[in-house]
Amino acid sequence: MGFSVCLPTADELEQNPEIEKQWAVKAMHHAETYYKLISSVDGKSLRLTPIDDEIYQDFQDTFPNISLQVVDEDVMKSDEGKVTWRNWIMKYENRVNEFNFGTLLRRDVKDDYNEKNSMFAPARKLDLGNLSDNRKATQEKRRVGRGPASGRGKTCGRGHKGQKARTGNGKPRRGFEGGQTPLSRRFPKRGFHNPFEKTWAPLNLDRLQHWIDNGRIDPTQPITMKHLLDTRCVRGVKDGVKLLADGREHFRTPIEIEVARASQKAIKSIESVGGTITCRYFNKLALRATIKPEKFWKIPKFAAPMKQRDIAWYSDPKNRGYLAQPENLKNTLFNSKLENI
Repeated sequence: MGFSVCLPTADELEQNPEIEKQWAVKAMHHAETYYKLISSVDGKSLRLTPIDDEIYQDFQDTFPNISLQVVDEDVMKSDEGKVTWRNWIMKYENRVNEFNFGTLLRRDVKDDYNEKNSMFAPARKLDLGNLSDNRKATQEKRRVGRGPASGRGKTCGRGHKGQKARTGNGKPRRGFEGGQTPLSRRFPKRGFHNPFEKTWAPLNLDRLQHWIDNGRIDPTQPITMKHLLDTRCVRGVKDGVKLLADGREHFRTPIEIEVARASQKAIKSIESVGGTITCRYFNKLALRATIKPEKFWKIPKFAAPMKQRDIAWYSDPKNRGYLAQPENLKNTLFNSKLENI
C-alpha cells in the first residue's frame, strides 16, 4: 500500500496569509534586536570601516539631493540613479576590506541589549606583547621519576631490568650481534681507500673533433670545461676534465682550450695544428664557479694549489701548467715539423 505527500508550490506559499504574517513577525523581531544593539552604545565608537568619515562626506557630495532621513525609492531606482550609485560603489571596491572594529557584548545573556546591559569591547591589537601560541600548540616535557602518584615513578615506565630499561635509547649499536664476533670482523680486509684520489672526466681528441665538426663547439672561441659540460661532450665532472690523445690522427682544428689535466700526447697533438692548451688547478669551489657561474652573485677568486705535488705539476712547463713561467713555455712548445707524433 503506497501513499504520496503533496507539498504546496511556491506560488501557494506566497499567497498564504499565515506564512506572510510569520515572516513579518520574524523580520520585526530582527529589526527590534538590531535597533536595541545599535542604540545601546555611543554611535562614535561604532565604525564599519576605517574611512567612515571620508565615505560619508563623499556620499553627501555625490548625492546632494538625497535626504538621509527619508530615502526616495524612485530616485534611487531610476536609470540615472543606478549609474551614479554603481560608479560611486566602484570607487571603494578595493579600499574597503573586512574591518574588525570590536564586539558588542551583553553583561547578562538572559537580558536584552540595553544601555545598562551592553558593553563595547574594542578589538585587541596584535603585537609582541600579546603574541602567543594557540591552545595545545606546544606540549610540556614529560617528567618521570617523581613518585608513584604520577604513574611514571620509580622505573619511569621502563619496567624492571632488560635491555630497554638501560640508559640510552634502548637499542644496540649498528653492527652489534649480541656479543658474538660481528660479520665485519669475521672476514679479512684487502686494499684501502685513498681519500686524496682525484677522479677526472676523460675527453679524447676524436670526440672533441666530432663535436667541432657537428657545430656543437665553436673552435674560434676559448673552450672551457663549462662549454664541454653544456654541450654534453663530457659528463659527470667531479674533479675536472683530463684531455687524452685517443684518435689524435683525426684531430685537425686549432683551438684554445683550458682543462684540469692533459696527457703529453694530447698536448703535442693540439699544438701541432696551431692550438694552445692550459692546465689549471681547480678546487671544489673554483670548479663549481666555472661550471655553474649563475649560482654565484660574485665569482670567487680561484684558490692556488696547496699540496707540493700539485704545485710541482702545474709549475712544470711540459704540462702547460698555468703556474709555469712564460719564457719556459716558449722553450718547450712542440713543433710539428721537428717531432713526429
